[in-house]
Amino acid sequence: MLEFFINSLFRGVLWEFLAALAAFIYFRRVKNIPLYKKIFIFYLCAMFLIDVLGYYVAVAYYSDYQIFGFTKGTVFERNYWLFNAVKPFAVLVYLQFFIFQIRSSKLRKILTWAAVVFFLSSLLYLIFSGEFFTAYAAFTPLAGSILLSITIACYLIEMLTSETILYFFKSLSFYVAVGALIWHLVFTPMFIYNKLNIMNSSPQFVKIYLMTLGILNFFMYSVFVLGFLVEMRSREKEGYVV
Repeated sequence: MLEFFINSLFRGVLWEFLAALAAFIYFRRVKNIPLYKKIFIFYLCAMFLIDVLGYYVAVAYYSDYQIFGFTKGTVFERNYWLFNAVKPFAVLVYLQFFIFQIRSSKLRKILTWAAVVFFLSSLLYLIFSGEFFTAYAAFTPLAGSILLSITIACYLIEMLTSETILYFFKSLSFYVAVGALIWHLVFTPMFIYNKLNIMNSSPQFVKIYLMTLGILNFFMYSVFVLGFLVEMRSREKEGYVV
């Protein structure tokens, strides 16, 4: 049990905590934070708490259901429902983070409608697919990764053709874009591979899958922490830090 929680800690929860902590410090010290950044900061803190909550499954299992015993034999015995419910909102947070920064009103409108369609489609899929309590839903992460990658690409292309390219390394948005884009580009093919049930028959893939997930989480959240620190330092020089 202890080994499981230690491995889980270094696969993601620890890095999520550090990112949430950096976000909270940024929120407390920086003035005039745009709404899309406030939403993203709240999301990081909330996701850390939600992921910790998701470990009720492991606590129940390793305690032989002495703890959380009421979940045994119910649809809540696994935590599929929790992460399936959260995923559409998580993708939506990332989408709004970048959409609000895109200057082209036409492109922003197209991506906004695409985000709305994605969100509604995800909800309908969860309602009618039968996967809500039985598996990690396939549609939401796959469609979300594609749409998010397109949105980030639009943001980066627009940044490259504007004056913001001169100080991109001081912007939190750049670090979020790099971290999120690489995470989704690498993880999505592995998720597809996993959904083909190859994971059930290949112990080596399980090891590679979990190791890669740990590396991706470490990379993404470390880049987020760096982004918060760099922008906070930059805004401190401009007088926007208290």
